[in-house]
Amino acid sequence: MAMCTLLCAVSCPDGFYYMPFKESDEGMETASFYLDGEPFRSEGRNHFYACTDTLANTFSLTSRCRSDLHSGTYADLRISIDLDTLQVISPAKDYQITPYTGTEDPQKEYVRVSIGNMYAKSGWIRFRTFKGKQASGNFEFVFEDDDFVGHTVMFGNFDARMQ
Repeated sequence: MAMCTLLCAVSCPDGFYYMPFKESDEGMETASFYLDGEPFRSEGRNHFYACTDTLANTFSLTSRCRSDLHSGTYADLRISIDLDTLQVISPAKDYQITPYTGTEDPQKEYVRVSIGNMYAKSGWIRFRTFKGKQASGNFEFVFEDDDFVGHTVMFGNFDARMQ
């Protein structure tokens, strides 16, 4: 049985997207991802916050996530999207991450993701749902730590009930 599973995973078509954590689109207030291959999950609803302003076309999410492997290891996930007023946040569209430089024009749109104070250099966010008070989606990105060592976040998943 294990060999069959391995062969299926290896021989799947290019469009196959393996999601190790359960996806939901019900406003469960959860986030999960793999950071350099280590699984992290949101610590709980007390450490999860999401909001949107549909008139200003913004979305914001913060979640304190803990490692599934190392107790006491945390990663604070932050997602922030601010679009041009003529655009609408919509599902099934890839939003490319805008690198943070610290000298941004406040009038420009941006898509940012960070782990703590380390901003993503590249990557994407894709909403599965974005309606009413619910938003869910997937993300992947890369960032560098303070020592300029690169890190990869893969199979990111969030399900938010917005304030």
